[in-house]
Amino acid sequence: MLNLQKGFGIGDQFVPWGATLEEACRQLGIQPGHGCHRAEEVRLLCASAYGFAAVNVHLEAPATDRPVTSVDFELAPAGTGTPEPEIWAAPLSERLGPPDQVSRSEIPSYADPADCVPFYARWVRPETSVGLSIYGGLRKVDGGQSAGTLWLSWNEQLAAQPYIEEWRAPVARLTAMAERPSQLRTFVLDWPQNAYWLTGDATPQALAARQARISLYQPALLDTPANIAAKLNPRSFALWTSESHDIWCASTLRDSVMFELGQPVQATWVDLQPAKGPSYAMLQLGVWSVYGRHGSRAIRDAAQMLAGFPGVTVKQEGGYDC
Repeated sequence: MLNLQKGFGIGDQFVPWGATLEEACRQLGIQPGHGCHRAEEVRLLCASAYGFAAVNVHLEAPATDRPVTSVDFELAPAGTGTPEPEIWAAPLSERLGPPDQVSRSEIPSYADPADCVPFYARWVRPETSVGLSIYGGLRKVDGGQSAGTLWLSWNEQLAAQPYIEEWRAPVARLTAMAERPSQLRTFVLDWPQNAYWLTGDATPQALAARQARISLYQPALLDTPANIAAKLNPRSFALWTSESHDIWCASTLRDSVMFELGQPVQATWVDLQPAKGPSYAMLQLGVWSVYGRHGSRAIRDAAQMLAGFPGVTVKQEGGYDC
């Protein structure tokens, strides 16, 4: 697989890792969203993939202005019968060595074989990984029938390198502006709130992965300044302002969002009664949100406080948790 560590090939085009989806689309002569419902992905017909006959290729990125991190090729069948994994796995192993992961499973008697993946293999490298999924039967896809998928994935922390410092700059500004908040109110919720892309211990490796993920997918989400976090715990959040800097913020223990005072902002306050689901309340500000029980006083009080901020409108949604 020539140049796999440097990029990926589609037809006669070679796209280097690091190219944004917008740049890749310009090179391929298509628009973001081509063949898909989301602008962050494209799908187009493709006749070959690294020596294998193919049907189409799908590219995906965290955003149109972020690098392509996932490329998958639908592989054309080698015949009309049940796909044999070794047709593709053996040549890949010759090029990449033995796979780091292999799984085989039986197809349930009640299932459509085409909906099943009885064979999966994965080759892992520091920069990229290659995956092979072979279906239990031929699957109808855009452009014809597919026997399986060849996956290419680029290391997320490498993809994030050009964007980490860009994200850290507003984090540093927020930390400086949080030294003397002019107003701060905390709210206690019914259960702990999940930090974005952080489960378990906050090890250096986990925090590095979190920063990479945020800088790629949610750059408006900032780390909570230490002196604000010191006033919080996993079950609480704060709304606070720094009038000397003309900003206001919402913060959980780990995650914060920042807005200019007077900036038009829509907050969403959801309070759903039990139905098929157990019910819940939620307060959302763009990429930031907190959850509580149905009828949560903390979320109600915070929504009412937000309604008093200049430029903020609160959209209230009720009903049943179906």
